[in-house]
Amino acid sequence: MSKIEEIRARAEKASKGPWTTCHEGKCRCKQVWCADDHPVAVIECGKTGDDYPVIEDGKAVMKQETYWDISEETGEANANFTAHAREDIPYLLTALAEKGKRIEELEAVVDDLVEAREFVCIGDYDSYENNEPEWEENKTPTERFDRLIAALGKEGS
Repeated sequence: MSKIEEIRARAEKASKGPWTTCHEGKCRCKQVWCADDHPVAVIECGKTGDDYPVIEDGKAVMKQETYWDISEETGEANANFTAHAREDIPYLLTALAEKGKRIEELEAVVDDLVEAREFVCIGDYDSYENNEPEWEENKTPTERFDRLIAALGKEGS
């Protein structure tokens, strides 16, 4: 399975979208919810670390060993990024597949151009007519160039 297929499989297995954030990520909870109306992620924000009890001035208090302090702005951005990934990743996979098909089409056009160029440079029109098996679909050089122009999105002559 290719990396793209692995990504597509993970996207297809995830909770259905669209995903949303609680109050566009501005809520303190920073939860990301799926279309089935349950949370799928909680984004960390603020000070995060290990809490531990200590005695200070004869009183038991909790202290924190802070490992990181994530700003509200970053937490909101992370929540919104996570929520939008549910639709963005399938969109990007589709766009990538379309570009791959386009590349295949253009590779075929390049192959045709190389073959047509060789024929045009030789100028041996009789051998072209007599050499049908080497010419896909028996296209003339003009037809091959028209195919290139069409593939590039311009009108043929």
